[in-house]
Amino acid sequence: MSKRYVDYIPTKDKDLVSFGKNFETVISNNLTKWNISQNEYTEIANAVKSFEASVNLAYSPARTKPITLRKNKNRTNLVAKIRELVNFKLRNPVITDDDKTSLKLHIKDPTKTPIGRPETIPFLYITGAGNRQLKLSFHDQPKTEKNDKKSKAKPYGISGAFIVYDILDEKPETQSKLTKVLFATRTPQIIIFQEEERGKKAYFAICWQNIKGERGTWSDIMPAFIP
Repeated sequence: MSKRYVDYIPTKDKDLVSFGKNFETVISNNLTKWNISQNEYTEIANAVKSFEASVNLAYSPARTKPITLRKNKNRTNLVAKIRELVNFKLRNPVITDDDKTSLKLHIKDPTKTPIGRPETIPFLYITGAGNRQLKLSFHDQPKTEKNDKKSKAKPYGISGAFIVYDILDEKPETQSKLTKVLFATRTPQIIIFQEEERGKKAYFAICWQNIKGERGTWSDIMPAFIP
């Protein structure tokens, strides 16, 4: 099963305001139970109040660059205060899964997802990127035709894309004939060729490699002219 870490902190400002206000309310009702001081609670309450006020201004006609910068600063402060409490106070054994749910925190799955051999084949898209340069972009492909959504993220347990290529007169029958190797953890990648290689045809193949070094099924071999 493919899994990715999802942060409990909302990405949208207005969602974070709602999250922060709920967090503050639940904390205020459990100060003694969770051994949280009045000062710690006050810092959270003030951070929520400041961020909410700055968000209201930042999303109003009165918005200016200084207002936006102040909103961003207040967001950073609020997130830091929340994470500090979560990481140093709310890992106490008395914090139950129900408590975490009330705080809208993620509950960790005690069962680790096993990392198997990559099941999907990455899609490779090759374009020119200037003289002597080719840009290689890749993303995951769906396992089935029913799920035709393409994800920019690497599948769970994948460390990167294993790409092989070479300049040849004819298309090889297998990727084993491609002797040059590129291991990419990010997309896109730029390959720069020599001046005398311009106009020649390069061939590429790609597969996923997991964190254990196991590789998945290879893609079809793709040709591209070197500009």
